[in-house]
Amino acid sequence: MLPALPENVLAGAVPTWDLSSLVHRNCPICSSNRKLSFCTRPDSLNVTQCEDCLALYLPDIPSESEIIKFYEQYNQFKAYHAPSKTDLIKIRIRSWFDPYVRILERSGGLNNQKLIEVGCSFGTFLKCCIIRGSKVHGVELDAKARKSLTNFGVTTSAEIPSNGTFDIACAFQVLEHIANPLMLLNSIHSILQKDGRLLLSVPNAGEVSKLGCAWVGFRADLEHFNYFDLKSLSHLLTKSGFYIEQYWEHHQPNLQRTPGSSTFRITDILTLPLYLLRYANSDFSENGAYALTVLARKV
Repeated sequence: MLPALPENVLAGAVPTWDLSSLVHRNCPICSSNRKLSFCTRPDSLNVTQCEDCLALYLPDIPSESEIIKFYEQYNQFKAYHAPSKTDLIKIRIRSWFDPYVRILERSGGLNNQKLIEVGCSFGTFLKCCIIRGSKVHGVELDAKARKSLTNFGVTTSAEIPSNGTFDIACAFQVLEHIANPLMLLNSIHSILQKDGRLLLSVPNAGEVSKLGCAWVGFRADLEHFNYFDLKSLSHLLTKSGFYIEQYWEHHQPNLQRTPGSSTFRITDILTLPLYLLRYANSDFSENGAYALTVLARKV
């Protein structure tokens, strides 16, 4: 069993799942039930490796009702908050330098494109895309975040809409949370235009080949059910009608030890030049490979 991260590390918080009513599932990539035990996380849930496709995943997870209840309060659990006045200034700066924005600009543009983000939280990325001329829609279970976006003029829903067609779909750090990731990707596929773009980012379990059970991904963000490397993610995308056009391995884990503050301070203005400098050089140039980002196309 892996040791827990220190209590003051936000990413190490343990969800209060009801572990007495776990639901079994087969491999989310290939549906096999042949598996080998890999490690036990600090929350007592087991990580296994599929004997057939070698994917890493949790075979026993909380019930659907437990998951929905958890994500309705997810932003509170993660200490996320609605943008402050200073944050809105930073978002305008970020819209020109954000690496995800850059990828979409270079692969077909954002202006006049219809874009949907699944798991949008308070909509920082959506607001960047609005500034770049996109028509956006956010999918988010947390009602507080949806209300914040509605007040900002962004249309939202708790689920992926069954009608409408989009040019671009995005999901950042979402797929690893989903009990049935193939079902989610099929839903996204159904609302994208032919040759539409899908931009995904997940924690990169490809690092496990180098670090084994010492990989911090098994001890951080314990609401994760799936651990994707490039091969398993590519397999899943192929099954749902996508192909990977480009991919990036980048960044280090975010293990901050204090929650962010939404209180505006005049000294925050002084940090804006540093913020600008950071994003001016943020095209996935930070050393590390903790995140895996792929740009895929609908077949």
